[in-house]
Amino acid sequence: MGKQKKGNGSSPRKKSSVAGGSGENTRFIAGLVLLVFALYLLVVFISYVMTGKADQSTLTIEPGESPITYENWGGKIGFKLGHYFIFSGFGLGSFFLPLIIGAFGLALLKVKYFRLWKNVFRFFLATVLVSAILGYLAGHSTFLGAGPGGEFGQMVGSYLNGILGKVGTGAVLLVLTVAYLIFALHVSPQTIRKPIASVTKAGVSVLTGEGRRKDVVTDDVTIGPEENYPTAEDEPLRADEEETDEVDDFYKPPAAAEERPIVNVIGRERRPVVEELPEEDTPSDLPPFDPRLSLPRYKFPTLALLRDYRNTGTTTNDEVNANKEIILKTLADHKITIKQISATVGPTVTLYEVVPDRGVKIHRIKSLDNDIALSLSALGIRIIAPIPGRGTVGIEVPNKKAEIVSMKGLLSSREFTDSKQELPLALGRTITNDPFIIDLTKMPHLLVAGATGQGKSVGLNAIITSLLYKKHPSELKLVLIDP
Repeated sequence: MGKQKKGNGSSPRKKSSVAGGSGENTRFIAGLVLLVFALYLLVVFISYVMTGKADQSTLTIEPGESPITYENWGGKIGFKLGHYFIFSGFGLGSFFLPLIIGAFGLALLKVKYFRLWKNVFRFFLATVLVSAILGYLAGHSTFLGAGPGGEFGQMVGSYLNGILGKVGTGAVLLVLTVAYLIFALHVSPQTIRKPIASVTKAGVSVLTGEGRRKDVVTDDVTIGPEENYPTAEDEPLRADEEETDEVDDFYKPPAAAEERPIVNVIGRERRPVVEELPEEDTPSDLPPFDPRLSLPRYKFPTLALLRDYRNTGTTTNDEVNANKEIILKTLADHKITIKQISATVGPTVTLYEVVPDRGVKIHRIKSLDNDIALSLSALGIRIIAPIPGRGTVGIEVPNKKAEIVSMKGLLSSREFTDSKQELPLALGRTITNDPFIIDLTKMPHLLVAGATGQGKSVGLNAIITSLLYKKHPSELKLVLIDP
């Protein structure tokens, strides 16, 4: 009986020991998994920055299509993670996220010298701050798709610019950066004060003119005792010195016998090195060179060579008003209230500008693109949130019947005929039906790309036709190379 009790008493200790060891092993494995995943995420982010553009086409793959090889070092999953965090998230600020995950991994491994929540808070603030700063500096850059700050940085930059403007937003981000350096990274204020003081001192010296080099130029240079050199009389006598009339040899005026005549160096008249040609040898003024005189009989092509198109695609007011009601109803279903909605009908799309109520977050409207397209029975819509410089959210909806934009109408427009650009190109019409004319000289590199049937050949034909109708053969040389 005694042995049986002894055995029963030691059993719970063994069970607790086994349970404790099992929990320790689980934490160790979980920490190791988090560390490996953090390293994998870091490699994936680096690869996305380098190869993200090459993998963008995989986002439009339909189900059932043949598999595609991904350039990302992490494969398909790596590209998806990079696209989610860098493009749709914090941009380059996402590189702090692997550090956060690694911090949790080290905590599970019970690394004593690593303080978890303090460092996690630091890295998270750095993620948000870097994304906001890059979004403010880059604006609407297409680097990495949504700019170096990602969609989050663009959203924060656009929101702050709309409230504070560029200068106010920059000042706020600068103060937040300094506060982060002081409180999160424990940077001494004296370290930050030194560059501010040096910059302020340099700015004051530039504004006040101190420290500038003063060049004094006179017509006459007098060599003699009249020059205002300091003498021994100007200096106070010391107690241990006796007053004397002697002057240092350096300040003694030259003797009368050695006096030389004063020479006017600067005021001396100099002869020109190259003599001017006589007036009778100078050629008379010539008229400006006209390169078109080399082909005086050349005639520009007439507009009669181009075809007229009937305006078959018209969007009625009933269609526009019906779309407005559908958009308002769809937004109201998601608890989004609107102050005003207006429509601008274009050749192929209609732009509906929405002014949301105060307090409505723009990203909520942007996330409803699929719901709005489904309600309108449209093939696809585009949401511009916000429209730069307008303070509104734009929703572009394709017209049911697209209007044909004729080349004849563009070339006969006043914007093209009166254009003073060097190489004007008529490429189409804007959303307000105004001719879109641009200068080819302002675009040193032009890339025409798109899927089949998207209008690449039409665009090239528009470029060539615009140049033929505007430029004389002696003014233009165009070489087309088909490799």
